[in-house]
Amino acid sequence: DGRLLGQLHALLRGAAVFGGLFVAFGPAYSWLLMRLLYGSRWTEGGDGATAPHLLEYYCLHVCAMAINGVAEAFLNATASKQELDALARAMVAMATLYLPTTAA
Repeated sequence: DGRLLGQLHALLRGAAVFGGLFVAFGPAYSWLLMRLLYGSRWTEGGDGATAPHLLEYYCLHVCAMAINGVAEAFLNATASKQELDALARAMVAMATLYLPTTAA
């Protein structure tokens, strides 16, 4: 168990560093990237919701997805069949509760 936790810690640290690069440099360069790739049409919106702003938020999301992906893969690799079955039932229950709220 100690060795597995050490491996999980190392993988989570790697994911955090990878995601941290997106968080550190993504928002700063999103405007330039969009301007170079797509021109002023996507960088100068009149309503304030320009594509670079959305790309900035996506860079934050990449960090969260990296950490979540590592944690989820570790769980699926180390959990017993009974634990995975219980988690699958819990996910179905949460989806059943969540989906009606999206329609409201």
